[in-house]
Amino acid sequence: MAGVQKKVKDAVLLLKSFVQSPQNQALARIKTQSYKDFETLCQVDFKALSNGKGLREIRNTFKVLLNYLKKYHEQEEAQDLMVLVERAIHKLDEYHTLTEHEIGKVANTNEYSKLKEFYYSKILAQEVEIEEKKVGIHDLETVQKDRDYDLFYIKQEGGGRFFDKSLIRKIRAASDYSHLQIEDTLLDPVLSYQEIHDFDVQSIARFIFDKNYHKIQDFLQQTFDFRDTVLFMTARKALMALMLAGYEKNSLINAPKKTCMTYFSDFQTYLRNVIQSLDFIQLVSFETTKTEPQHVLVDCILSICATLYTSDLPDHSHFSITKELIDRGKKRKMPKDQPLEKTLLSDKLEDQNDEFSLELEHYVHGPILKVWDFLQDTEQHYVFDAIMQGNIPYTLFDLEIGGFSTSCLRLPCPTQQEFINKVKIIEEFKDFIRGMQIKDKTYKHLLINLQDRTSSKEYPRSIALETFQKEAEFARHIYVLTLPKNTDFYQQKGIYQEIETAKEFIYALKMQIESGEECGFFFPEILKPSLSSHFIERMLKILHEGFFEGKKKLTEDEKKAFIELAYLSIQLKAIEEIKPQTFSLTCKDAIDDGGVSNAVLYCFLLFLKQEQIDERFLHRLLFEIPMMLRERGMIQEDFQRFDITLKAIEKSLKKTTLKELNQLFELDVLKIRII
Repeated sequence: MAGVQKKVKDAVLLLKSFVQSPQNQALARIKTQSYKDFETLCQVDFKALSNGKGLREIRNTFKVLLNYLKKYHEQEEAQDLMVLVERAIHKLDEYHTLTEHEIGKVANTNEYSKLKEFYYSKILAQEVEIEEKKVGIHDLETVQKDRDYDLFYIKQEGGGRFFDKSLIRKIRAASDYSHLQIEDTLLDPVLSYQEIHDFDVQSIARFIFDKNYHKIQDFLQQTFDFRDTVLFMTARKALMALMLAGYEKNSLINAPKKTCMTYFSDFQTYLRNVIQSLDFIQLVSFETTKTEPQHVLVDCILSICATLYTSDLPDHSHFSITKELIDRGKKRKMPKDQPLEKTLLSDKLEDQNDEFSLELEHYVHGPILKVWDFLQDTEQHYVFDAIMQGNIPYTLFDLEIGGFSTSCLRLPCPTQQEFINKVKIIEEFKDFIRGMQIKDKTYKHLLINLQDRTSSKEYPRSIALETFQKEAEFARHIYVLTLPKNTDFYQQKGIYQEIETAKEFIYALKMQIESGEECGFFFPEILKPSLSSHFIERMLKILHEGFFEGKKKLTEDEKKAFIELAYLSIQLKAIEEIKPQTFSLTCKDAIDDGGVSNAVLYCFLLFLKQEQIDERFLHRLLFEIPMMLRERGMIQEDFQRFDITLKAIEKSLKKTTLKELNQLFELDVLKIRII
């Protein structure tokens, strides 16, 4: 019975905690009758609950809540209250199931029905209307921040744009002004990073071609008689473009008429035309004998798609532009701002980020120029498809974990989105999984989705990914775990800023995770047993004591680092349980949120083994990738998240912490090797 009592107490405390908060007591003036009703609910007699008296108390409380919402429904806290109500109802109905008392489910009461009806008709409808007005790009500051650049590619549900003509005029004027502001065109770093990007593309193209050389040769020879048919001719064009993309003479540095990037874009276009064709889809669906030209085509294309996502990390060691920018930024600092020699890696990277950002201010206004180039390109299609738009996946590093190995892929969201509410998984990703299955029938990919499924902007992409794993063909080969970034809780904004004690924060974090989809999380069925309430509670206790010395109060930065470390622990648990051959930390473009998560994981695993961290690799994630793809540094809020998390790891990772942390896993995390 003790466990049942705890469920009811948890439920009513959720409601009580909302009403007891100082801001709501002052707001609603509910220290009188309304507050007393909540006190009564919190002191429910469990015997009385069994005979129906407690249920009457609860029903009366819902009446009070309805009156409260009718009076104060325009306040921001109203929606948070309804979330707490629904969580409480869920727990109370669990009590009903466990005790088997015929008291009736709380969710079936007339009082709750009226409360919910009012919420959906008044509050939620207003929230949706407000959200629709908020979504969009309305000023140059938003363009410059570059957080929502994908909205330039996407249409609203009704077909309209998320920006207007007046903003386009402002972007054009800012673009013209930016060109005038560049101090020295020859030193413009954007050009240098374009050369690096072109080199990356050349390396990836060569890797794909070399890995599939024999299959390509077989295709060209065995399908020669079919070369004039549309499907086979398009496939040949794709292979020719791939080969030319890998030629060194087509490197941007050689100033060719057509660069490696352009040829690779042609390759992607031809490849998509092949795999989206009805003929190819039918060939994939039906078995053919190995000697048939159709089989040779399918085998070649699926193998190419597999290597398209798993190519080796290109070597940037011969490029020095990032170090040069950091050094020049350091010289620009005032003498009093010159940093002392730092011993902690986090402090050193923090200084380098400041210096890198300072230097960029003197050369580019990247996001604005990037957007203007897109708006001027009449051949661009209004659709957000990161991988088709130059953001090519590849392998960042490999891990050896106990008896298996896995590769961390740098993978943007593998979706195509023309309308905000319509998203589909791209065919290349499906064929990537098919191609990997041919090599290994037990192949599994763990996609850790970092997008905010509580946001109207990222919800459709998240749902597309989470639904995809349920398709029969792919159900045993892809697993999607959603750990949302950029929610109010993740950013510690809004009502969550009011949380003062570590105990309250840890309880709130536990409730966020356990509430699942309600708070933006999504766990595949295979992970639910291992990510139990007991595991979450134990994990948070170990993190609190090991990384934050069991402090009774946490600063805002400490709370943000705590959340990041909790996500990291869940990621490692998921890898342990699923044992995927590949995994990815995927946001919409794998630049900022994904870049931070990859950097945190990389540093954490190396710190565990007290091994040397490759600063060049971190420079790639934190500085080079954002510059190559968006002509800017990493979004500063995201870099700060990385910095505070790395500081927490560096300062607190002691042997006692490691011993406790290891108990969360069946594998020995101390023996995980990055290779």
